[in-house]
Amino acid sequence: MSQLFDQKIENIEKENEEIIDKNTANITLKVIGVGGSGNNAVKTMLQERFTHVDFVVANTDAQALATVECGKKIKLGKETRGLGAGSNPEIGASAAKESTMELQEELAGADVVVIAAGFGGGTGTGAAPVVAEIAKSNGALTIAIITTPFEYEGPKRKKIANQGIEELKKHVDSYVILSNEKLADNYGDLPIADTFKLANISLKNIILAIHDILYRIGNINIDYADAKKILTDAGLTVVGIGQSTGKDRAIKAVDKAFEQNLYKYDIKTAKRILVNIQYDNKATLAEIKKAVNRVHEILAQNREEEDYECIIGQEAVETNNNSEIFKISIIAGGADINSTAEDYNNGEVSDLFIETDFISKEVVKNDNNTLSENVKQVLFDQQKTAEHIVSSLAEKNEQTNTVELNQTKTNTFNPTQTSTTVKKEETLVKTNEIQHQPIEQSMNDGVNTIEISSMFDIEEEPKNYNDIYDEKPEDDVDDNDRWAW
Repeated sequence: MSQLFDQKIENIEKENEEIIDKNTANITLKVIGVGGSGNNAVKTMLQERFTHVDFVVANTDAQALATVECGKKIKLGKETRGLGAGSNPEIGASAAKESTMELQEELAGADVVVIAAGFGGGTGTGAAPVVAEIAKSNGALTIAIITTPFEYEGPKRKKIANQGIEELKKHVDSYVILSNEKLADNYGDLPIADTFKLANISLKNIILAIHDILYRIGNINIDYADAKKILTDAGLTVVGIGQSTGKDRAIKAVDKAFEQNLYKYDIKTAKRILVNIQYDNKATLAEIKKAVNRVHEILAQNREEEDYECIIGQEAVETNNNSEIFKISIIAGGADINSTAEDYNNGEVSDLFIETDFISKEVVKNDNNTLSENVKQVLFDQQKTAEHIVSSLAEKNEQTNTVELNQTKTNTFNPTQTSTTVKKEETLVKTNEIQHQPIEQSMNDGVNTIEISSMFDIEEEPKNYNDIYDEKPEDDVDDNDRWAW
């Protein structure tokens, strides 16, 4: 069943490949994973086939470094002898300084450097600030994406992480903090493997948002100069991505972008904001206006518009088979570190929104602690698309199929069932006819959409340790590298 979950993630990257392959800008982006958690982040992105990005991994642990199939690896320090930093940030920092020449060589020529690391242990906490200092001294726009420990890891690791953040702030332009404690609060009842996958996707979405701004050319364009203006010395940064379809999709996409299930700090307190709007060829000017107005409405809560700077870009994008898309990406710098983000634990995993050839999918968390894959289609009156779904399912199984449309998130989708009818309570959708009858709103986004729920019970998955981690860490492995994004 995990293969199905992984396939959804792969679909994200298929769209990402199209975005990146249109790169016409002479801009170099390098992503470096520092320490075990950072290495795991890069390992995940390498599996998703990012292109036009230079990946580098650096670690004091030679054994962990060997598990990453990355062409550019740096074993930090000589005194550690490749045995790790022993959860001591001073050792991690010292090792990185010993490897300054190698780091400078690998990061040379980058216009933008993104550093991924886990804080609370030795290598990530200690070495990431050194890497940032080197990158920024080379003239690169330097952004760090870090994770903070779970509460149950104890006060010592939390203190180490906080001290590391204070040091990191001195050397980066912008830093993004993904909170594992927020992950536990909002998705703690999911199996461990899947909660970490959610964090992985959030990390990749941040990279995707940066990609779109750097590499895409829109109707109203945001370019590298805009990104550098907003993110240089911006400090605490929060990234939000939202996507929606159907009725009121513009408003819903903006609202989803402001939902923060993995952030501790409030995006609405940011003082410098980049907003990128992407939409299909059916989008109207009225929709764009609604989205922009909604962004300002949220940002201007409890303050005046002149208290923040907002650059908005927009782009009409081509989609496979003319599928529907309305997507908002927000990169917000200068957020208040004393602020607290609202909790939006409404059962949706809004970061997992995937476009495929003719259907779009969304993963939701169910009451029985499983993840279900909802295939969300466009409005009910689009007959050809609905017919395409049914006929494709029938062809795949060489027989007729039954797909029960899920309103309660408890039904299952069995592609081997035998009927030609797609049914939702008393509303019928047939392969040769659409009956336009009123239907209730979707539980997921409140729009009249056709939903096909493909449930898979995570509890049935193998509980092999290697299904969660690429390699079981040894007892002496440093960092909070035991938990992988």
